Amino acid sequence: MGIKITGLPDNELPYDGHELVPLVETGETRRGTLSSFLNYLSGAEYDIDHAGTAHTIVQPIASPLKNNFFIKDQTIIGNLSGIGNIVLGENAEGGTCAAALGNCNAAAGSCATVAGGYEGNASGATSFVGGGFSNVASGLSSAVVGGASGRASGIGSIVGGGFSNQAVANHSVVVGGVSSIASGACSYVGGGCKQIACGAESTVVGGASGIASGAQSFIGGGCNNFAVGDRSSVVGGFSSRTTGTQSSVGGGFCNRALGNFSFIGGGGSNFSPGVSATVAGGAGNIACATGSFVGGGQWNYACGNCSTVAGGVSGFASGGCSTVVGGISSTASGAVAFIGGGDNNTASGDSSFVGGGSRNLAAGLSSFVGGGTCNIARSIGSTVVGGASSIACGEFTFIGGGCNNYINGCGADECFARGAVIVGGCNNLNNSEMSIIGGGNNNQTTICAASSFIGGGSDNYILYCGSAIVAGLRNRVEGVTGFIGAGADNFIQDEAGVIVGGLSGCISGGCYSFIGGGCHNVTGGNSTSILGGFCNQALGDFSTVGGGCKNLITSDGDNSSIFSGISNLMLNTESFIGAGCYNAVYASGTVIAGGSENKVCDSGASVVGGCLNVASGCQSFVGGGEQNYATADRTTVAGGFSSCATSGGAAIVGGQCNCAAGGNSIVGGSRNRSTHTGAHILATDTASISAHAFHANRLFLSAGALATADPGIAGQVYLSGGGAAGYTLMISNP
Repeated sequence: MGIKITGLPDNELPYDGHELVPLVETGETRRGTLSSFLNYLSGAEYDIDHAGTAHTIVQPIASPLKNNFFIKDQTIIGNLSGIGNIVLGENAEGGTCAAALGNCNAAAGSCATVAGGYEGNASGATSFVGGGFSNVASGLSSAVVGGASGRASGIGSIVGGGFSNQAVANHSVVVGGVSSIASGACSYVGGGCKQIACGAESTVVGGASGIASGAQSFIGGGCNNFAVGDRSSVVGGFSSRTTGTQSSVGGGFCNRALGNFSFIGGGGSNFSPGVSATVAGGAGNIACATGSFVGGGQWNYACGNCSTVAGGVSGFASGGCSTVVGGISSTASGAVAFIGGGDNNTASGDSSFVGGGSRNLAAGLSSFVGGGTCNIARSIGSTVVGGASSIACGEFTFIGGGCNNYINGCGADECFARGAVIVGGCNNLNNSEMSIIGGGNNNQTTICAASSFIGGGSDNYILYCGSAIVAGLRNRVEGVTGFIGAGADNFIQDEAGVIVGGLSGCISGGCYSFIGGGCHNVTGGNSTSILGGFCNQALGDFSTVGGGCKNLITSDGDNSSIFSGISNLMLNTESFIGAGCYNAVYASGTVIAGGSENKVCDSGASVVGGCLNVASGCQSFVGGGEQNYATADRTTVAGGFSSCATSGGAAIVGGQCNCAAGGNSIVGGSRNRSTHTGAHILATDTASISAHAFHANRLFLSAGALATADPGIAGQVYLSGGGAAGYTLMISNP
């Protein structure tokens, strides 16, 4: 007996398609599998209008064995998957496992996708076109997301959008923009217009007409920029170019970073052809050597290795590690040379320095010019601090300032004026080693004047070494170790002469001489001295003139002195004139203490004073008076007028018009004459009549003082007698 359906056990899900189902086929009950039943249903067709006029044949159930057709919107809750193609839209075409959506799109590549748009073509395997117009993704796994006329032909290349962009190379990317090309492997164009990233792994972020042709090169933006060198970059600006490896341009216009690792920050028309060279900014600047630097300014040129031009105009640093900080038209051509600023300055010596100023030159090794104008430090270690038109030409020379000062040591070895110094002044010339000119005008030392000194003044001159002129005008030292303190027109010709001051003093013909001051004084002997006065001359060795006027010690007057006076004359040695005027000494060891027109003519003679007196005898003496003469040896005229002692040992004690012509005679009074030896006259108008006799006009003897008895001493006067007869004057004669 049969079993009702309700009596059957419940089914078990899920079905696997092999379950048996009873079917009535051609009047006979037969069995079939569930899967055969479902296959029939999915392929069935029927008339949706039920024999209406449209007579549209539809397939009501979707089936994997046929092309299903839906006239209603479909909703899929889960995933839509398949191993064939998905083609959506009008006139769309699809390749193997491809998906094509939109109008006139083609997903011709295996597993390619066109998500939408118009006339898109995803012809590369696993390529993708997101939308847009006339985009083509022909490279393997390439993609054009949107835009128009985009081309992604490289493997894994991407065009994000924009117009007429191309990602040609493998793994290249163009995000957007217009007419840009990423033709280098792994290159990137972010946007902009007519950009080209043709170097491997190159990048153009934005801008217009940029070309990144170097491997891993970079253009950030701007217009008409070129990144040619590998790993080079142009951040922005206009018409700039980087050709060196890892070179960079930050911005500006028409800049060229040509050297490897070079950099240009900005500005215009700058060039950096040197390795690791830098131009920070400015216009028309060039850094062409390794490690060179230009900070800014205009038309600056750093062509020495590690050289620097910080700024300014037309600066030129050609020496290795040289520096021009600023200024106009300055040149640092020496190694490690430095120019701080100014205009038209030159530092051509190695380690030379020009601080500033105008048209200065530091040409020597380690030379220095602080500032000023037209100054030159030409030799090793030479220095000009400032001023104008000064030249330091010897090694280690120094000019502090002033104008037109010149140290001239430029011989074959530039050592003639080594260590010479000019502190200041104008038109000074120092030619000698280790010498100093402090200042003044037109002062000069010669090449032979080593270790000399001129403090100041004008037109002073030193010829030989160790000499000094402190100040003054037209002073001149031509002797070794000479000294002039001050004054004018003083002159030293011989060794170790000294002129303290005065006018027109002259030391000539002798060493170690001295002039203290005065005017027109002259020394001509060794170790002579003139303390002062006017027109005095000391020509004898070790002679001295203290002062006065027109006093003269001749070359025969060694060891003689004139203390003072006027027009005194010294003609012999070891003599002395104290003062007075027109006195003359003709013999050695003589003295004229003073007076006027006195003369001593023999050795040991002396005139103390008076006028027109003459001591012409050896060891003769005139004390004073007028027109007295001591003409014989050891004669004396103590004083008086117009008297003479003409015989040896004679003496005139005073009076006038007396004559002591007898030897050892003594005359006093007036108009007396002694012609006898030992005759003494104390009288008036008396002539001697006997030798050894005393002559007098009158003789007064004090009686109270005379002896009243014969004293027994020959020649003694005494009184004899007495009483009313009176006394008799007697002469003792025992």
